[in-house]
Order: sequence, then structure tokens, then C-alpha cells
Amino acid sequence: SVKRWEEREKAAVKVISEKDGVMRMHIPPTDPKVAEREWEEVRAKVDEIAGPALREAFRRQLTDGYSPTFLSTLGMGKLNILTAGFGTMDRFIEAKKQADGQWCYQVYDVMPDRRKGAPIDAAQFEKFAGGNGYDQQQSLSLEKNAEQLAHLPLPKEP
Repeated sequence: SVKRWEEREKAAVKVISEKDGVMRMHIPPTDPKVAEREWEEVRAKVDEIAGPALREAFRRQLTDGYSPTFLSTLGMGKLNILTAGFGTMDRFIEAKKQADGQWCYQVYDVMPDRRKGAPIDAAQFEKFAGGNGYDQQQSLSLEKNAEQLAHLPLPKEP
């Protein structure tokens, strides 16, 4: 499931801007039917592994969060955060080199209804990255999260 999600993101990622060692990217949401099928497959597997006694606890930890069916950010399961709601959210990413020489990726996931059809450009990126409307955010280091970020383009050195 995660490999399929990475392949979708890799195919869909668009660089919005790149200058002065800062790269801004956007990954649009996938087809809701594809995301729904993926989410259902993963939840079924989680239920099978966890069994009846642990099913709810595993769901909260792994799959709860935004999806075509479960329109909530409650739970914020780890797989939901990793995959931007199984691909149902717009994902805005900013990669820049830190003073210590490491690349840091700021990832902002935005529920689709927040964009309201606005074009994806630098102004739209600023709106969400500036804390004005993202639904989940994570900071990732290329050094510590290399495998998780390997499918994304690498910024050019400043």
C-alpha cells in the first residue's frame, strides 16, 4: 500500500518554485475511489492482524484520520499521516537546507475543500504553509527520513 502511494506521489509531484536553495512542491489528491479502495484494503488487513480485541486500538494508531469515508482528523493514524489521508489530501512540501547543512522538509496536508478551486502557485503555497489552513503538518529531515522522502525530487544545492 505504501509503495503504491509513493508511486502515485512520485508521478504526480510538481515543483512550484525553486530558488535560493528552497524547493516548493505540490502533490494533488488522487482519485477518491482509488484512495477509498486502498484505505479499505489496509483497514481490513489491520483488522485481520489485530483481531477483535485490538482492532479499535490498531485503527486509531494506524488508519484513523481523513479518507473518503472517514472525513475527520480525529485519531490521526500513522499510515493516514504518512499517506496524506491515503492520497485524498493536497500535499504542499517545502525543502530547504538548514544552517547545519541538513535538508529539512516541511509537509503540509490540506483537505481538498480548503483550496476552493484556487490555482496552485506560490501565493497558494504561502497561504497554507503560513499556518492558514493546513490540516496536518510534519517536519522531516532528509538524513533521518531518507527512505520516506526518497520518491520526491531533490532540491538543487544553493
